[in-house]
Amino acid sequence: MISKAIRAVKKFNPKTIMISGGVSANKELRCQLKQTLKKLFPALLYREPDARYSIDNAVMIAAAANFRWQKMSIKQKNYSLNNWKIFATDANLKLT
Repeated sequence: MISKAIRAVKKFNPKTIMISGGVSANKELRCQLKQTLKKLFPALLYREPDARYSIDNAVMIAAAANFRWQKMSIKQKNYSLNNWKIFATDANLKLT
């Protein structure tokens, strides 16, 4: 996971990276990821939720939804708000 994070940072050059979901409960992973990112990308902001929020993917799903919402047009937002019960999901959604 750390090597994938490094490749992603090199490819996309983000300002912030966040670990979340059940995997973020792993203390050793948190420690190694934080140290590695700090060493290789000192300007990168690293975020991790409090361990009590690391029991499932709720934080990751909320973050993904927020990014998607920000990219939606007013028409798309209105459609989503008015038709959320029939809103189709896409398992191949790409956040770019």
